[in-house]
Amino acid sequence: ALAPMAHFVHWVAHWADSAKKDFVLAGVYPALEKHFELLRGVDGASSILLPLCGSSVDLAWLASQGLDVTGVECSRDAWLAFAANHGFELAMSEVSAEAASPLLPWRAGPCAL
Repeated sequence: ALAPMAHFVHWVAHWADSAKKDFVLAGVYPALEKHFELLRGVDGASSILLPLCGSSVDLAWLASQGLDVTGVECSRDAWLAFAANHGFELAMSEVSAEAASPLLPWRAGPCAL
């Protein structure tokens, strides 16, 4: 098994290699669509956290369903791909602008990354 930092380095390198994007689904994950109402729950959850989100279409789809979406991803290339694929501008949040750190929240359309 890889150590945590090795996983981080692996995924950053994987996203940097444009030939290795075949693992990204072109559409919304079918089980997510099928079971969305169960995910939202009886109390009508209003936010969701998607760890290791990559450039998943699921982020934008969940936002279109009315959820506040936060994706967590170690690769800036993945954020850029997500923003470009959906026609969103990638912008620093107010917190990121103050700290000038890529490890703090950015915005891409309706989603925080």
